[in-house]
Amino acid sequence: MKPTSPRGSHLGFAPNPALGSLAAFREALSARAVAVPQPDLGACGGFSGSRRIAALADAFDVRTMPHVVGSLVNPHASLQMGALLTARRGIRR
Repeated sequence: MKPTSPRGSHLGFAPNPALGSLAAFREALSARAVAVPQPDLGACGGFSGSRRIAALADAFDVRTMPHVVGSLVNPHASLQMGALLTARRGIRR
């Protein structure tokens, strides 16, 4: 069963980038309230926090994409984070 948006649409729902903790992402994934977790490297603990969130999302069998916004450094760091994600992520099965 695919996650649905809070309004019942079958379109994927990406959470507000204000979700910054592993616990917040775990709660959203457990409630099936998010289809594509988008951790922001500046809010979730950098590469380490983002990798933990990606591993959690992998356990729920959902793809992860880094959230890109902010300073000049964040887009480059997010691009690097995207390259570190496993090939399965970002591709629907």
